[in-house]
Amino acid sequence: MKSIQIQILLVILGITVVSAQNAINSVTLKSGFSLKYQIIKKDADDDSVRFWLTSNKPGYVSLGFGNSMTNLDLFAGMFNAGKATAKDYKANGNVTPIEDATNDVTVVETESKRSDSSTTICVDRKLNTGDSNDKVLTIGTAFDISYAWGNTDSFVNHMGNYGTSSLTLSKTDSAGTPSTSNSSILFVSLLMCLLISIL
Repeated sequence: MKSIQIQILLVILGITVVSAQNAINSVTLKSGFSLKYQIIKKDADDDSVRFWLTSNKPGYVSLGFGNSMTNLDLFAGMFNAGKATAKDYKANGNVTPIEDATNDVTVVETESKRSDSSTTICVDRKLNTGDSNDKVLTIGTAFDISYAWGNTDSFVNHMGNYGTSSLTLSKTDSAGTPSTSNSSILFVSLLMCLLISIL
């Protein structure tokens, strides 16, 4: 009986290790700003993407899905009284973007941080938010992005701190390798403990 239980646990253990979480990818951008992302599963129906935006200033950071300020879907993150926040915006020209009626980005406070010389804001966003003001992001299809960062948390002129690029979302890294998630590691640890107790 113990032999069968051990075999079953080993099979589950193997499946858990193989079904690792998607990789965290880094994107090369303009000096002073960096972008990382990871495709994640927030619920059973929709894939989401987690973005990490980091700048070399103690101010706001923003990411837009397009290469101009005309009808640009974007979000901006900043710190307010020491707490990370993020909001969804729409830009209609070279003026301050307008906040969306629906905020379709969720800040991940545990992954966001601020120092005297840098800012990291982490947000989750569905690939398809269902909002007509938001761009639908498709895995494997390239799209334009624009990004900016400020010297302060006041979401105003970026003073030349901006750039444009293109992005193709992928579930794997450049080598085609997924990364292991924290939940997978925890589950493997529990299975190992159970296996030891049976032995």
